[in-house]
Amino acid sequence: MLKNNDESNASRMTIEEGFYVLRFQNDTDEVTREVREINSSFIQFHFCMKGQGDFLFNTGNYVFNVKEEHSILLYNPQRDLPIDLKLQPNTWIIGVVISIKKFHS
Repeated sequence: MLKNNDESNASRMTIEEGFYVLRFQNDTDEVTREVREINSSFIQFHFCMKGQGDFLFNTGNYVFNVKEEHSILLYNPQRDLPIDLKLQPNTWIIGVVISIKKFHS
């Protein structure tokens, strides 16, 4: 079952314009889903602190699993890479999203 509820916690902290930290936290016993629009001018770093999550791409036709203590880097200058994330029960993932312009400055 897939659902969003009050126990699934997601937040965004702005460090400065073009530099954001995202927190996805599922402290439930069920799978939850988080979706965020991210355009192609950003590079993404995601770190799984606890549990595991599945990043879905191409409307779910491709899935990349990130397990505890592992990470993923996402960047494609030719197309947007929105976050479509299935959080397994008891999972915490931290994302750092930074504009390419800021990354190179």
